Amino acid sequence: MTFKSGTWNVRSKVAKVDVESVGDWCEGNIFEEDHAHGVRNLVTDPELLSEIK
Repeated sequence: MTFKSGTWNVRSKVAKVDVESVGDWCEGNIFEEDHAHGVRNLVTDPELLSEIK
């Protein structure tokens, strides 16, 4: 999947997962993660964003 924005492209490298299998993945992953993280909020406040050049 490719997302286009202006003059640059962002290619998604996110693997699709089954929510029922996340626990199994956490038990055997090479990063030693043992829990999932919540979704982070998208920053939309212009004062907190840098100019794109």
